[in-house]
Amino acid sequence: MSDIVLRVNSPGGRVRLTLKATDTVGTLRQKIAEHCHIEPAQQELHTNQQLTQPITAADDASLTHAGVRHGDLLWLKVTGGAKVEIRGDAIAPAAKMKIDDLPPLPPKDASKTGGGGASDAGKQEGGASAPASRQDSVGSGGSHPPQGGGGGGGVDGEKKDEPKFKNFDQFLHDNGYNVIDLPFHRTFTPITMEMGRMTKLPPAVTLKHQPYRHVDHLELMNISEMQNFCSYWTDKCELATQRGGWLYGYYVEDSHYPMGMRAVLEAIYEPPQVEVGEGIQFLDDPFHATVEAVAGRLGLERIGYIFTHLPRDELLTSDEIQKIARLQLDHLSDKHFTSYPVSKFVTLTIAPDPNSAMGAAGAAPNAFMISDLGMAFVRDGVLGMSPDPRHLQLKPRKKHEIMAQILESGHETDKFDVDWLIVRVNESAPRRARSMFKHAIFPRENRQPNETQSRAAVREYLKKVPSSEPSWHRYADFHLLIYIADLFDRDTAFVLCDAIRHKTEVDPNLQEILSTLPT
Repeated sequence: MSDIVLRVNSPGGRVRLTLKATDTVGTLRQKIAEHCHIEPAQQELHTNQQLTQPITAADDASLTHAGVRHGDLLWLKVTGGAKVEIRGDAIAPAAKMKIDDLPPLPPKDASKTGGGGASDAGKQEGGASAPASRQDSVGSGGSHPPQGGGGGGGVDGEKKDEPKFKNFDQFLHDNGYNVIDLPFHRTFTPITMEMGRMTKLPPAVTLKHQPYRHVDHLELMNISEMQNFCSYWTDKCELATQRGGWLYGYYVEDSHYPMGMRAVLEAIYEPPQVEVGEGIQFLDDPFHATVEAVAGRLGLERIGYIFTHLPRDELLTSDEIQKIARLQLDHLSDKHFTSYPVSKFVTLTIAPDPNSAMGAAGAAPNAFMISDLGMAFVRDGVLGMSPDPRHLQLKPRKKHEIMAQILESGHETDKFDVDWLIVRVNESAPRRARSMFKHAIFPRENRQPNETQSRAAVREYLKKVPSSEPSWHRYADFHLLIYIADLFDRDTAFVLCDAIRHKTEVDPNLQEILSTLPT
């Protein structure tokens, strides 16, 4: 294993650190100093919460020699009266925020829905730079569970302010880190019976809402990018043509939730696409690798999928459930310290809402994920096509084939409500956006004939951006960087990416070339 992940509990909160397997205790202490603002000489590291088992190895000793292993949880005792200041991962909760994320009741009960939360845009080391100071944010994402349905997860008697989902790490902590019975460690593949041969039958499943989630909050940090996407759909497309795209950003710990995880949205890329029925289908995109390279140079990764839809009763349709589950499977990772497969890929839907400030006609975002059980069903080919958008249908049973028994409200069924597999994710926009991209005015890709990227567009862009700004600030537009990678080469775009990421001045010769592009 090349990297090891450690979690350190301090008086000021918890941080997650990534180190090389060959690193020393001194390197660990230096990492803690960077994240907690505590000098190595003031640090006492212990392997138990009672602070009775200190790590006594010398600073030049390897982590392995000191008994530190991948996935360990350490406790930090601070000496000398120093105060811990967590950098980048702390947020201030709103006084009245309620985290209640199960699929909602009909609109008449919407007044009981939870509100937004406070957030910040701290970025872990190695990712895109973002300010570490606290800031408020407003948004939605809290909701109530659906009516009816047995095995729904027992919300009666719970305190109003308790979350309906635990973060995955918190769930494991509370359950002794047992992952054997979780969906990805079980197989639901239909079995064909053979005469004279013993067969292990697929397990029965009682439908209930997943009690944990892998991402707790989606931070819409680049508000200008979101408004541009929504306005293009509501104003230029006039809701007649649906749009979709990929979300790019990064992940940070979210101290608003115990062991929480937050996805931070910085950019949206809209690949070539066509409308199919009431949805969209992405076409082959020869430029995809360049977009990924530019995003990676900025410390960003693809964190999700966004699409629009017209008003409807369903949060997600049966077809969308399966499509999103496949996308999450494509972004599955086994880097969790338990080696349990985890996907943090988030889906953001956009629907008309006259009360929203996004787009002239108004558009409201809602963030979701599909449960691990839903992904396991898609992985093992359990689900078939369903004519009903409100219900998922098991695929037709073949001769001599035995399928997993699905129980809904205590009764066996071959179709069930889509809400069982939906996991709500809180989403919010900061009151004061601090995106790494300072502008969002360059024409977008694949919006012809409404928007066209060209050399003339570069010159027009530079005329609109104030010349008094720092040079890296002027070029901080994701779509400008993508176009420059196409117009020149990736290395040229990487020069600008490095300047934006590290907030350094852009080479004057490159500035001169870009400002005098011939048309």
